[in-house]
Amino acid sequence: MCPYIIIEEIKEAYMEYIYALAGARKVAIYDEGNNILAAFIGKSRNVQWLSIEHDYRAELVSTLYRDEICIAYISVANELVYKKAGGEERLVLFADLHNALSMRNISFHIFEAGLYILYITTSAKTGADELWCISPENDRKGKRLLAEDEGIASYRIIEYENKTYIIYDKNAGSKIYELETEFVLCEKEEKTLCELKAFDELRHQYEQKEKEYKLQYKKQYDELAHLTEQIQEEGKKWRDLYLKSIKKHPT
Repeated sequence: MCPYIIIEEIKEAYMEYIYALAGARKVAIYDEGNNILAAFIGKSRNVQWLSIEHDYRAELVSTLYRDEICIAYISVANELVYKKAGGEERLVLFADLHNALSMRNISFHIFEAGLYILYITTSAKTGADELWCISPENDRKGKRLLAEDEGIASYRIIEYENKTYIIYDKNAGSKIYELETEFVLCEKEEKTLCELKAFDELRHQYEQKEKEYKLQYKKQYDELAHLTEQIQEEGKKWRDLYLKSIKKHPT
């Protein structure tokens, strides 16, 4: 378990993941070069950094599951890596070592069976785009949900009236499937797609309004990061002056 209680999760589409902790603290999960870092922000504007991984390449995603921060990303070796922030275990769930399958569009989703990671690959044999899911908790075996010859540009999952739907966009339009037991997909009619698109748009508008209220966390994080950078630069300057004085006046 993580050594703190998470009371809220905030994710901006264009930035790091920020979680509010007990005691008015916050933690930001973000990437910097090949590193994945966590910045703990205290009430007194002090910042503490924790290094999580050092082989990051692309598509960092994070979610809160069972009071733990979970992350997934594509490594420099084109591996799908899963890890809990603050934990020791690092799982490689899928490896596309030569990037032959163009693994992309990673996302977390909590199904009835537990936490899963979804991702898209392109079949080297048929050229079709394939949507896969894999559980980091259970058998850790990838399950192909669907294949699309016309390509999958994007996908999203909607929970509506106790049912789970996957909507994906392709070159010739959109398709919708209902996700049934044991990850069996059943194609649905266009009417259902239109209804869910309207529902999805309303939900998106609601989430955007919530983000407007929570942007203060990003502003505070940026201010603290800038302050810490200034402190580090000032310390480096005084250290350099000290070393120069030692060289000029050796004891």
